[in-house]
Formats: sequence, C-alpha cells, structure tokens
Amino acid sequence: MIIELKLFLYIYYGFLIIWFSFFLTSVFHMLKFGFKNVTTILTTVIFILISILILSTSFYYINEVDWNQEVEILKGVFNNEINIEL
Repeated sequence: MIIELKLFLYIYYGFLIIWFSFFLTSVFHMLKFGFKNVTTILTTVIFILISILILSTSFYYINEVDWNQEVEILKGVFNNEINIEL
C-alpha cells in the first residue's frame, strides 16, 4: 500500500483548523472572564507568544519536507511466500 506524504499534511491542516478554534475560544474566555488586571493580560500575551513560537517552529520543519514523496507501508506482509529459517 502506497501513501503520499501529502495526506499527512492535509491531516495536519485539519488539526490546525480545530486547534485554532480552541485557541480563539481560550483567548476569548481569558479576556472576558478573567480578572481585569495585569496578570490576566500578561498570561494571555505569554499564551499567544508561545503559540506563535510553536506554530512557526512547526512551519519551519514542514517546509523542509518534500511532500511529493510516497511511503510504502505493509510491504511484504501480504505476500504468499513463507520463509522458515532453522
């Protein structure tokens, strides 16, 4: 069975869409329901900066991959030869 690496990239993009919705929800809740002081703002800014750092690192490593390659999985599992070595 041959799988293109693009499939994993599309799965990652789907994950990013779900993650971004959770990210926006959490930032909204931190700013709306948190105490209105410096700690809430500082925590929110740190959360956003760490998220940007993780995303930029992820995009850096994703750009290094050739997504046109194919991966063969389960190679030789379904062949009919039985090799018994004694």
